[in-house]
Amino acid sequence: MPSSFAVVPVSFQVALLNTVLNGVSAIFLRRITVATLLRPKKTEGGKGVGGTWLDELPPPPPPRHGGRKGEDREEDVRLRLRREVGAVLLMWLMSPTAVFTVVAYTESIFSCLTFAGLHFLLLSSEESRSLVAATKEAGAVFCFSLAGWARSNALLYVGFLLYPIFLQVFFFNTYRRRCIQCHGSSKLCRRWPSIGRCVVLLLEILAICAPYLCMTYFCFTRFVPLWDSATKLNTDGHFWSFYGWIQKRYWDVGFLASYRMKNLSNVFIAAPIVFFALRGFLLFHVLPVFAKVSTSVPNESAGSGNGGRRNKAIEKKTPRSYFTSTFRIVEGLVQSSNTVYLVAVIFIGVTMVHVNVVNRFIMSSPALYWIWARQLVWDPWGGCTIVMLRIFAAWTCIGALFFPNGMPWT
Repeated sequence: MPSSFAVVPVSFQVALLNTVLNGVSAIFLRRITVATLLRPKKTEGGKGVGGTWLDELPPPPPPRHGGRKGEDREEDVRLRLRREVGAVLLMWLMSPTAVFTVVAYTESIFSCLTFAGLHFLLLSSEESRSLVAATKEAGAVFCFSLAGWARSNALLYVGFLLYPIFLQVFFFNTYRRRCIQCHGSSKLCRRWPSIGRCVVLLLEILAICAPYLCMTYFCFTRFVPLWDSATKLNTDGHFWSFYGWIQKRYWDVGFLASYRMKNLSNVFIAAPIVFFALRGFLLFHVLPVFAKVSTSVPNESAGSGNGGRRNKAIEKKTPRSYFTSTFRIVEGLVQSSNTVYLVAVIFIGVTMVHVNVVNRFIMSSPALYWIWARQLVWDPWGGCTIVMLRIFAAWTCIGALFFPNGMPWT
């Protein structure tokens, strides 16, 4: 045994490494946030700030109390965005899952690799030189693949690679606007992805899924031959279903399986974090999208000429108008890949996996800290904000006592 292990416990060295990785994660998180909120736009119609290939957030709302009446100036908007950048780091430090970033656990390296992969993916999308862009995209895929060796939910990072293709196929106007925003021109925009791009994307997906498949195959070939014939039938003979079967048998993972009387304490642990995340998503993402769509339809009807007022009521009742409004609402809600990812993991966490692991299941999503930071800047002395910060502080203290001592915690 090395002398360093004899003098300093391994658990302490791992905790020290996790603390360093936690600091590196904060650096990458800040860079992603600055690129998303403060990056100058290259628009055809004028100036603007914020937005990347992966994320375009609604503008920050005026302060709830004490703000200037009337239309916001650009300086006020930028000031609130800069405050949100600082608040994101504060929320990262105060997150109830911070206890997992200093103990002997895999959350720190998983979050660090996740944020590093997202950062490289942003850099690759903004690079005009194909070789440099391909190198940075390969670095992002490499980080996501390494994250897959730490935690199996890295499989969901395939969605970040599919997101530009999703916009290109279903929301081409958004895709073209993002292209102009990042490169200043839409000459390279194509309505459909090329065959070469699809092949590269398939290889990248295989690289991200490889850790999960390799580990599952190893466990399947190592342990299943030792089981009796009745137990072997439960896995259906497919190595990719091994991990799911293990979770169902030993951890009772299943659809709404966590909502039982004996598990109410774990539901109570996860409820505040899920509530504040969904509340912020509704307040700062859903409501602005509905408000924008509801005001755009009357404006289009009013601009249709003298008969616009007469046909306004008729247009709203046609199936085409319903479809157009629904399409715009969906388009507005998918403007941020990280927000879509956050909502997806919350849905999976509260329905399929153990609800008590939701807190650390969603901790690697930058959108979680964007939502909390916007709440802090928008209403710093509001009742909801004060309660949120107090719960975060209490959950961090309780988790620091419970988890290292083997007591049940998220």
